[in-house]
Amino acid sequence: AVREAAANLEVSKQGLAQVLVARHSLQADVDQAQAAVHLAEIDLANTRIVAPEDGTLGVIGTSPGAYVAAGSQLTSLVPQRKWVIANFKETQVAGMQAGQPASISVDALGHATISGHIARFWCLRLILRLSYRRIESDRGHRQKPPTDIHVRHPLCAGGS
Repeated sequence: AVREAAANLEVSKQGLAQVLVARHSLQADVDQAQAAVHLAEIDLANTRIVAPEDGTLGVIGTSPGAYVAAGSQLTSLVPQRKWVIANFKETQVAGMQAGQPASISVDALGHATISGHIARFWCLRLILRLSYRRIESDRGHRQKPPTDIHVRHPLCAGGS
């Protein structure tokens, strides 16, 4: 009876060792499955395209389910913020500053006045300098390219 009990004890110890090995193996399977779920969540998050700001989509250049490469332009975004870009000659901008209140009158809207502010200035001459050579008149005189100062003028919501 003692030998039989000792044999049963040895069998039980071996069974316990097998269960512990199987437990470690099953825990590794659980860890692997959790990692696969995490990767699937990352892949799912990468399927979302988020706009940098609120707006309306312009022309959409792809269809649902199509494969696209990273960095491809899929659509254009028309922001909800509206602005006017006005062109002025150098001599007309002497008193203008970024942040200064401004208003425009729109003939097509019954001469409605819309308020806003001057957001920023930039000069077309810098662009022209890169792409144009000096313009020569029909008499051979050198002329500098036309210089327009562009003024971005965001419009206030509901301003009239």
